[in-house]
Amino acid sequence: MNTSNMKHTDKKVEITRGGDLSIQQAAEFKDTLIKALASSDHIILKLSGCTGIDLSCIQLICAAHRTALNMNKVMELGDTLPDIVAKVVESAGYFRDKGCSLNVNHTCLWIRR
Repeated sequence: MNTSNMKHTDKKVEITRGGDLSIQQAAEFKDTLIKALASSDHIILKLSGCTGIDLSCIQLICAAHRTALNMNKVMELGDTLPDIVAKVVESAGYFRDKGCSLNVNHTCLWIRR
């Protein structure tokens, strides 16, 4: 099942995503990210329940992270990426050794750890 759950805890918002995360779910996922950014200064994105992802949603995650940085907010991945998601992020060229030019606080979601 494709689901996005948002839970507010101690000035943080946790978004837990399950199922497929592709262009068909992009609009709903974008709305979830926008609501999270509007309601908290710290967003934790948990993708451990994802069974797939495509480039459109990787780009949404990256754009949300950049938006958070521009708003002086924190956005982070809250758990390990499932292998299937990590493989798509890798093949799309998003994994990095250092972040983009906006990564002054070293918070890039795609830095290899």
